[in-house]
This record gives sequence, structure tokens and C-alpha cells, in this order.
Amino acid sequence: MAALRTVNNRAALREHTHLLPLRPNVTRWSSTFEMVARYVRFRDDIKHVESVFDLIPKAAMHRRIEALLKDLRVFQSVTLKLQLEDVTLADVRALFDSITERFPTTKAKLSASATIVHFPTFEAAAVKVINGDGTARNATRREA
Repeated sequence: MAALRTVNNRAALREHTHLLPLRPNVTRWSSTFEMVARYVRFRDDIKHVESVFDLIPKAAMHRRIEALLKDLRVFQSVTLKLQLEDVTLADVRALFDSITERFPTTKAKLSASATIVHFPTFEAAAVKVINGDGTARNATRREA
């Protein structure tokens, strides 16, 4: 994609599509998602730019990129849901649990028992209270 950012290649690409390559933004993971999604959208148009034709991933690699994009869409949707104003701790736990179920390698960072969770008992109790489990309040009081 970097080769498409040169003036000549950008002009050649513009003859076939209004889409242009995106630059990576290291402070936002979503820029990776957007770059991969953009590549998949205009891969056929890139083939018309002769100077970068040899740089285009072959069919097998393209299928892997499409599979990656499918997974990245899951992470992107969770990222967007986490940014909503009405998200509760129970919603976050449900989202993270669904991610760790689908992508087991994320358990070390996203599970309820991850090292980043400083007070797992509090988190579990708060989720139960938010979900309307009244017995959780009594159990929390007993522990305190």
C-alpha cells in the first residue's frame, strides 16, 4: 500500500477508483482494520496500476487477508460498542467473554481473572448486581 502513495501511482489508481490508500495511525488499532478493509475493497482496482502489480498479494494470501478482515470486524464492533455512553460493566464483561471464547489467546488480557483486573471479586459482584442478581449484594456484604 505504501507504493500506492507515490504521486504517479496515486494518479494511476485514481483513474479506476475514488478510493485511495490509507496511512497507518500507530495510536489507533482501528487504522489497521481500516487499511485492511480498504485493501480488500479496492484490490481489483490496484491491479490496473502496473508499477505495483507485482506487489499485490497472490490469491492464497488474499484469502488469508479476507479471513483476517473477518476477525478484525469482530474486534472493531466490540471497540465501537465499548465507546457507547450507556455501556455497563456487565456489558463489558459479556463483550470480553465473547471475545475470549472466540479468540482464546486474548484470555490473558480480557478474562475476568486476568492480571490487569485488580479486584476480580468486586468486578464479579458488580456484574451480578447490574444483572439483577440480588443475592450478590448479600455475598459481597459478607465478604466485606
